[in-house]
Amino acid sequence: MQIDALAVRRHRLGSVAEITILAAITALMPDMFGADNVSATAQNTDARMHNTVASNTPRLAIAQPHREIELPIDGQESDIVYSCKNVSDNTIEIREIKTECDCTQAFVIPSALEAGQSGEITLRFRAKFRNGTELIRAQVITDRNETYDISASAKLRSYVEVIPRILQWRKGEKHVAKEFIVSSTGLAKLSFFRVSAVKDSKVEIQRSKDPATIRIHVTPPAGEIPFRDILVVSAVVEGSNETKLYDLPVNGD
Repeated sequence: MQIDALAVRRHRLGSVAEITILAAITALMPDMFGADNVSATAQNTDARMHNTVASNTPRLAIAQPHREIELPIDGQESDIVYSCKNVSDNTIEIREIKTECDCTQAFVIPSALEAGQSGEITLRFRAKFRNGTELIRAQVITDRNETYDISASAKLRSYVEVIPRILQWRKGEKHVAKEFIVSSTGLAKLSFFRVSAVKDSKVEIQRSKDPATIRIHVTPPAGEIPFRDILVVSAVVEGSNETKLYDLPVNGD
Protein backbone atom coordinates (compact mmCIF):
# COMPACT_ATOMS: atom_id res chain seq x y z
CA MET A 1 0.00 0.00 0.00
CA GLN A 2 1.19 3.55 -0.76
CA ILE A 3 0.45 6.88 0.87
CA ASP A 4 -2.03 8.93 -1.14
CA ALA A 5 -0.10 11.91 -2.59
CA LEU A 6 -3.30 13.95 -2.60
CA ALA A 7 -3.70 13.33 1.09
CA VAL A 8 -0.22 14.67 1.71
CA ARG A 9 -1.02 17.84 -0.21
CA ARG A 10 -4.14 18.29 1.88
CA HIS A 11 -2.00 18.50 5.05
CA ARG A 12 -1.97 22.29 4.64
CA LEU A 13 -5.74 22.44 4.57
CA GLY A 14 -6.23 21.62 8.24
CA SER A 15 -7.02 18.86 10.72
CA VAL A 16 -9.12 16.75 8.35
CA ALA A 17 -6.13 16.29 6.03
CA GLU A 18 -3.91 15.45 9.02
CA ILE A 19 -6.25 12.67 10.00
CA THR A 20 -6.07 11.35 6.45
CA ILE A 21 -2.27 11.12 6.62
CA LEU A 22 -2.36 9.37 10.02
CA ALA A 23 -4.84 6.84 8.73
CA ALA A 24 -2.64 6.04 5.75
CA ILE A 25 0.49 5.57 7.91
CA THR A 26 -1.41 3.37 10.35
CA ALA A 27 -2.52 1.18 7.49
CA LEU A 28 1.12 0.81 6.45
CA MET A 29 2.36 -0.55 9.84
CA PRO A 30 1.60 -4.24 9.26
CA ASP A 31 3.34 -4.05 5.89
CA MET A 32 6.38 -2.24 7.30
CA PHE A 33 6.96 -4.44 10.38
CA GLY A 34 4.82 -7.47 9.77
CA ALA A 35 1.77 -8.37 11.85
CA ASP A 36 3.52 -11.43 13.28
CA ASN A 37 6.49 -9.34 14.49
CA VAL A 38 4.23 -6.90 16.32
CA SER A 39 2.44 -9.80 18.04
CA ALA A 40 5.74 -11.56 18.91
CA THR A 41 7.15 -8.38 20.49
CA ALA A 42 4.13 -8.15 22.77
CA GLN A 43 4.45 -11.80 23.71
CA ASN A 44 8.17 -11.43 24.51
CA THR A 45 7.43 -8.50 26.77
CA ASP A 46 4.82 -10.56 28.63
CA ALA A 47 7.30 -13.44 28.98
CA ARG A 48 10.01 -11.17 30.44
CA MET A 49 7.55 -9.83 32.99
CA HIS A 50 6.51 -13.39 33.92
CA ASN A 51 10.13 -14.52 34.36
CA THR A 52 10.88 -11.53 36.59
CA VAL A 53 7.98 -12.44 38.86
CA ALA A 54 8.96 -16.13 38.85
CA SER A 55 12.59 -15.38 39.78
CA ASN A 56 11.39 -13.62 42.95
CA THR A 57 9.31 -16.62 44.02
CA PRO A 58 11.00 -18.85 46.65
CA ARG A 59 12.02 -22.17 45.12
CA LEU A 60 12.73 -23.91 48.44
CA ALA A 61 9.99 -24.33 51.04
CA ILE A 62 11.20 -24.93 54.61
CA ALA A 63 8.67 -26.10 57.21
CA GLN A 64 8.81 -24.07 60.44
CA PRO A 65 12.06 -22.23 59.64
CA HIS A 66 11.87 -20.37 62.97
CA ARG A 67 10.94 -22.36 66.06
CA GLU A 68 11.21 -22.65 69.83
CA ILE A 69 12.62 -25.82 71.36
CA GLU A 70 13.70 -27.24 74.71
CA LEU A 71 16.82 -29.36 74.63
CA PRO A 72 17.51 -32.29 76.98
CA ILE A 73 19.41 -31.62 80.19
CA ASP A 74 23.13 -31.75 79.48
CA GLY A 75 22.53 -32.75 75.87
CA GLN A 76 26.07 -32.84 74.56
CA GLU A 77 24.83 -32.85 70.97
CA SER A 78 21.26 -32.19 69.90
CA ASP A 79 19.87 -32.32 66.36
CA ILE A 80 17.33 -29.76 65.13
CA VAL A 81 15.77 -31.08 61.91
CA TYR A 82 14.02 -28.90 59.30
CA SER A 83 11.96 -30.47 56.49
CA CYS A 84 12.38 -28.80 53.11
CA LYS A 85 10.91 -29.25 49.63
CA ASN A 86 11.78 -28.08 46.12
CA VAL A 87 8.62 -26.28 44.95
CA SER A 88 10.09 -25.17 41.62
CA ASP A 89 10.23 -26.87 38.21
CA ASN A 90 14.04 -27.17 38.24
CA THR A 91 16.68 -28.92 40.32
CA ILE A 92 17.93 -27.01 43.37
CA GLU A 93 21.43 -27.59 44.71
CA ILE A 94 22.12 -26.49 48.28
CA ARG A 95 25.70 -25.24 48.04
CA GLU A 96 26.35 -24.16 51.63
CA ILE A 97 24.83 -23.77 55.08
CA LYS A 98 26.49 -21.02 57.12
CA THR A 99 26.32 -21.20 60.91
CA GLU A 100 27.23 -18.49 63.41
CA CYS A 101 29.60 -20.41 65.69
CA ASP A 102 31.65 -23.58 65.99
CA CYS A 103 29.06 -25.00 68.40
CA THR A 104 26.73 -25.69 65.46
CA GLN A 105 27.28 -28.03 62.51
CA ALA A 106 24.93 -28.27 59.52
CA PHE A 107 23.98 -31.15 57.22
CA VAL A 108 21.53 -31.52 54.33
CA ILE A 109 20.23 -34.76 52.77
CA PRO A 110 20.18 -34.78 49.82
CA SER A 111 22.17 -31.75 48.73
CA ALA A 112 20.46 -31.69 45.29
CA LEU A 113 16.67 -31.71 45.20
CA GLU A 114 14.78 -32.56 42.02
CA ALA A 115 11.53 -30.74 41.24
CA GLY A 116 8.99 -31.70 43.90
CA GLN A 117 11.54 -33.63 45.98
CA SER A 118 11.76 -33.29 49.78
CA GLY A 119 14.81 -33.36 52.03
CA GLU A 120 16.05 -32.54 55.53
CA ILE A 121 18.36 -29.86 56.89
CA THR A 122 19.91 -30.66 60.28
CA LEU A 123 21.58 -28.29 62.72
CA ARG A 124 23.67 -30.23 65.25
CA PHE A 125 24.14 -28.10 68.35
CA ARG A 126 26.51 -28.81 71.22
CA ALA A 127 24.68 -27.55 74.28
CA LYS A 128 26.73 -28.76 77.23
CA PHE A 129 27.43 -26.31 80.10
CA ARG A 130 24.86 -23.84 78.80
CA ASN A 131 21.80 -22.52 80.59
CA GLY A 132 19.04 -20.12 79.67
CA THR A 133 17.82 -19.27 76.16
CA GLU A 134 20.12 -19.18 73.17
CA LEU A 135 19.34 -18.28 69.54
CA ILE A 136 20.76 -20.78 67.06
CA ARG A 137 20.88 -19.38 63.51
CA ALA A 138 22.00 -20.55 60.08
CA GLN A 139 21.66 -19.48 56.45
CA VAL A 140 20.97 -21.89 53.58
CA ILE A 141 22.54 -20.88 50.23
CA THR A 142 21.52 -22.43 46.89
CA ASP A 143 23.26 -22.73 43.51
CA ARG A 144 21.54 -19.50 42.41
CA ASN A 145 22.78 -17.65 45.52
CA GLU A 146 19.29 -17.62 47.01
CA THR A 147 19.39 -17.41 50.81
CA TYR A 148 16.98 -18.91 53.32
CA ASP A 149 17.26 -18.22 57.06
CA ILE A 150 16.56 -20.90 59.68
CA SER A 151 16.77 -20.52 63.44
CA ALA A 152 15.77 -22.01 66.77
CA SER A 153 15.25 -20.30 70.09
CA ALA A 154 16.56 -23.04 72.37
CA LYS A 155 15.96 -23.38 76.09
CA LEU A 156 19.17 -24.89 77.47
CA ARG A 157 19.53 -26.71 80.76
CA SER A 158 22.59 -28.22 82.39
CA TYR A 159 23.41 -29.66 85.78
CA VAL A 160 26.53 -27.49 85.88
CA GLU A 161 27.67 -24.07 84.79
CA VAL A 162 31.30 -23.62 83.73
CA ILE A 163 33.01 -20.20 83.62
CA PRO A 164 34.80 -19.68 81.31
CA ARG A 165 33.86 -22.35 78.79
CA ILE A 166 37.47 -22.67 77.65
CA LEU A 167 40.90 -21.74 79.05
CA GLN A 168 43.16 -20.27 76.42
CA TRP A 169 46.72 -18.97 76.23
CA ARG A 170 47.90 -16.83 73.33
CA LYS A 171 51.25 -17.06 71.59
CA GLY A 172 53.92 -15.32 73.66
CA GLU A 173 51.80 -15.44 76.81
CA LYS A 174 53.44 -16.89 79.94
CA HIS A 175 52.21 -20.29 81.05
CA VAL A 176 50.66 -18.94 84.24
CA ALA A 177 47.80 -20.68 86.01
CA LYS A 178 44.20 -19.88 85.08
CA GLU A 179 41.02 -21.28 86.50
CA PHE A 180 37.65 -22.81 85.73
CA ILE A 181 34.75 -22.27 88.13
CA VAL A 182 32.34 -25.20 88.03
CA SER A 183 29.03 -24.79 89.87
CA SER A 184 25.82 -26.74 90.22
CA THR A 185 22.79 -25.02 88.66
CA GLY A 186 20.40 -26.48 91.23
CA LEU A 187 18.61 -28.87 88.88
CA ALA A 188 20.06 -31.67 90.99
CA LYS A 189 22.40 -32.06 93.94
CA LEU A 190 25.88 -32.90 92.69
CA SER A 191 28.99 -34.27 94.32
CA PHE A 192 32.23 -33.42 92.50
CA PHE A 193 34.80 -36.07 93.15
CA ARG A 194 37.37 -36.12 90.38
CA VAL A 195 39.22 -33.87 87.92
CA SER A 196 41.95 -35.18 85.63
CA ALA A 197 43.92 -33.95 82.63
CA VAL A 198 44.19 -36.01 79.44
CA LYS A 199 47.74 -34.78 78.81
CA ASP A 200 50.24 -32.94 81.00
CA SER A 201 48.42 -29.90 82.36
CA LYS A 202 48.86 -29.40 86.09
CA VAL A 203 45.52 -29.38 87.91
CA GLU A 204 44.75 -28.18 91.43
CA ILE A 205 41.25 -28.25 92.91
CA GLN A 206 40.14 -25.60 95.39
CA ARG A 207 36.86 -26.45 97.04
CA SER A 208 34.53 -23.63 97.96
CA LYS A 209 32.52 -23.23 101.13
CA ASP A 210 29.62 -24.02 98.87
CA PRO A 211 29.85 -27.79 98.21
CA ALA A 212 28.18 -27.24 94.85
CA THR A 213 31.12 -25.17 93.53
CA ILE A 214 34.75 -26.00 92.82
CA ARG A 215 37.57 -23.90 91.39
CA ILE A 216 40.03 -25.70 89.13
CA HIS A 217 43.46 -24.06 88.77
CA VAL A 218 45.17 -25.13 85.56
CA THR A 219 48.82 -24.63 84.53
CA PRO A 220 49.33 -25.64 80.89
CA PRO A 221 51.88 -28.29 79.92
CA ALA A 222 55.48 -27.15 79.62
CA GLY A 223 56.73 -26.30 76.15
CA GLU A 224 55.84 -23.97 73.34
CA ILE A 225 52.41 -22.96 72.11
CA PRO A 226 50.38 -24.45 70.47
CA PHE A 227 49.12 -27.15 72.79
CA ARG A 228 45.83 -28.90 73.44
CA ASP A 229 44.56 -30.59 76.56
CA ILE A 230 41.22 -31.58 78.06
CA LEU A 231 40.17 -31.72 81.69
CA VAL A 232 37.60 -34.32 82.60
CA VAL A 233 35.35 -33.41 85.53
CA SER A 234 33.23 -36.14 87.08
CA ALA A 235 30.14 -35.44 89.18
CA VAL A 236 27.55 -37.73 90.75
CA VAL A 237 23.87 -36.83 90.70
CA GLU A 238 22.81 -37.68 94.23
CA GLY A 239 19.78 -39.90 94.59
CA SER A 240 20.35 -41.59 91.24
CA ASN A 241 24.06 -42.44 91.46
CA GLU A 242 24.31 -41.24 87.85
CA THR A 243 27.82 -40.10 86.97
CA LYS A 244 28.13 -37.07 84.68
CA LEU A 245 31.34 -36.36 82.78
CA TYR A 246 32.26 -32.86 81.60
CA ASP A 247 35.10 -32.08 79.21
CA LEU A 248 36.79 -28.71 79.74
CA PRO A 249 39.11 -27.64 76.90
CA VAL A 250 42.54 -26.13 77.55
CA ASN A 251 44.13 -24.57 74.46
CA GLY A 252 47.18 -22.56 73.49
CA ASP A 253 47.48 -21.07 70.03
